Amino acid sequence: MSSTRQNRLWSAATILVVAALVAGCGESAGDGATTVPAEGDQPELKLAVVTSLSEPGVFELGTEQADAVQACVDWNNANDTGVTIDLVGIEDDRGDPAVARAAVNRLIGEGAHAFVGDITSALSEAVLPLIDENEAFFVLGTSWADELTGPDHPTVFRVGVANSSLATDGVLPYLTDLAESEGVSSIGILAEDSSFGRGLLTALEQGIEERLPEGTAVHSEIYPANSTDVTPQLLALGGASPTPEVVAILAASAARNLAIPQAFEVGLAPDAELLASWDWPTYGDFWEVAGDRGVGVRFVAFETPERSATAEAAVMTEALGEESSIWAKWAWDACRTLAEAAADAGTVEREALQAAIEELSFEGATGLIDFATEDDRYHDRSGIPMYIVSFGEENAAFADAELVYSAG
Repeated sequence: MSSTRQNRLWSAATILVVAALVAGCGESAGDGATTVPAEGDQPELKLAVVTSLSEPGVFELGTEQADAVQACVDWNNANDTGVTIDLVGIEDDRGDPAVARAAVNRLIGEGAHAFVGDITSALSEAVLPLIDENEAFFVLGTSWADELTGPDHPTVFRVGVANSSLATDGVLPYLTDLAESEGVSSIGILAEDSSFGRGLLTALEQGIEERLPEGTAVHSEIYPANSTDVTPQLLALGGASPTPEVVAILAASAARNLAIPQAFEVGLAPDAELLASWDWPTYGDFWEVAGDRGVGVRFVAFETPERSATAEAAVMTEALGEESSIWAKWAWDACRTLAEAAADAGTVEREALQAAIEELSFEGATGLIDFATEDDRYHDRSGIPMYIVSFGEENAAFADAELVYSAG
């Protein structure tokens, strides 16, 4: 909690105590407790969520996102945080950009001026014109495309990771460590043809050129994002000279899992170490698809297997009633970002709220939440801890993974 918030709450508490003493007594509650008048007018944040809650969208993660926001709103309104949140609605976009746009437009018509937003970059991109046109606030957690934030979108912020930061702050430090500690000098990259894959590829290729030893060989292959057969691209990587010692898989769609057994089938693995670009091996059908070939795959995660909790994460766990994934924690932190800033600003007026978010610094469920304002990182979170982890046995859960490397 910011010092500004603490001072405000202490002052409010002092005023209420003095008022009660002067009055001699308070109004009696039914259970014998004494109530005092509530703090004066508070800003009311009208919040909404549009996310994937059913097939064919990424409904498992969307459901976690929606549940986290609901828990955040309930917790906020049950505590004296300095702001009231009116949850205007949680709507299912069914993974369809047109449905997402219609839902956002309808919720804005019902008074929503802030959104915790969508589960994929494509869906967030679809609603961005409505957000900009209506000067609504949009705090992203699970949408990673770099172009979603920037000076052209002044009311859009991101508490989750961006593609470029995933590359430069997660994948690249590990590749640099491999080059220094193990002499790795040949890297393969398999990237899907999507904003995720291409954005990550661009940042990674640039970072390798700038930070890895001169002469490091890099061979990249791009495949259609909807493809389930990436053996042609894997064969091309295997035929590169020199043969890659590490292959980074930059994928968010179906082939993110299928690429692993296919890399073994074409003979690229196990000689080449497989590096997943984010922690999708901890979700869904990974073990069903990868089988024992998923053992030893390295991947970028955003918390350690121990999931060492911040104080805010403990609050979230109690409010939600269970331990949550990083996806839910980002949604909680997005909700808390808006609430903290509205309380600090004392208003939800656009310019004041934007300035308050830009100046915000508080401990969230995923660590320190603050935002950069430089053009290349505009309104992205300043830094997100990232780790390289790996499974030592088949069907292991994330809590059983091995921490291989801390990227910062």
